[in-house]
Amino acid sequence: MSSTATTDKGSELRSFMAGVGSGLTKMAVGHPFDTVKTRLQCSPPGVFSGPIDCLRKTLAKEKILALYKGGLAPAISWGCSDALLMGSLHNYRLLLLENRLAFFTERQPDTDTDSPDKRRLTYAGQALAGMGAGWTNGVVAHPAELVKVRLQNQLERNKIDRKYSGPWPIAREVYHHYGVKGLYRGYTATLLFRSQFAVLFSGFELCMRQFARLDTPVSLGTASFISGGVAATFFWTAALPFDNIKK
Repeated sequence: MSSTATTDKGSELRSFMAGVGSGLTKMAVGHPFDTVKTRLQCSPPGVFSGPIDCLRKTLAKEKILALYKGGLAPAISWGCSDALLMGSLHNYRLLLLENRLAFFTERQPDTDTDSPDKRRLTYAGQALAGMGAGWTNGVVAHPAELVKVRLQNQLERNKIDRKYSGPWPIAREVYHHYGVKGLYRGYTATLLFRSQFAVLFSGFELCMRQFARLDTPVSLGTASFISGGVAATFFWTAALPFDNIKK
């Protein structure tokens, strides 16, 4: 039970489509939590006492749809960026496997052959592929994040009182004043943040291998679900400081 890539060409398309589905699901389920997090990170001290207070004040003043402010940008970009994340992750894994780099790949247990399809990535290999995928993903994700954060930090209830009516006015304003470089302000912090995908994917692999060692079999779906949750906790523990800087 492992997340290592295979040499099956059809798996490239599956990885890409899994990324699209992941991005859209993340938008639908995760955006309200992201709005609360962003407001806590960006508001002056004393505006909110914590996440529950932020949620309560947001709902009281702006109603439930406020939790989806700035949602159009990630709705478009996260499907693309997560597809890019998973597709590039798959290809970075294949690249490491095909080159058989000693520190990053190893022979699978209980096999005597050394062909690429009988090797797997070490935890270091999973981390390197994850970091590379995170950096690749950041090219698309960073401009959308910049737009999203500005929309999420508009606290006015009435649309007429808001500075921005949607993502496009923000993108136009930034481009007008700073050019394309303006859409990538703070990109170094984004690279540091997205480097932590090394933690996410190596942590996921670690959990999956622990499930494989259990005496009582666990279904692949259950193992993947639990491993994903644990790995995401590892990821945010490592990434949150850089996310605060990035904001």
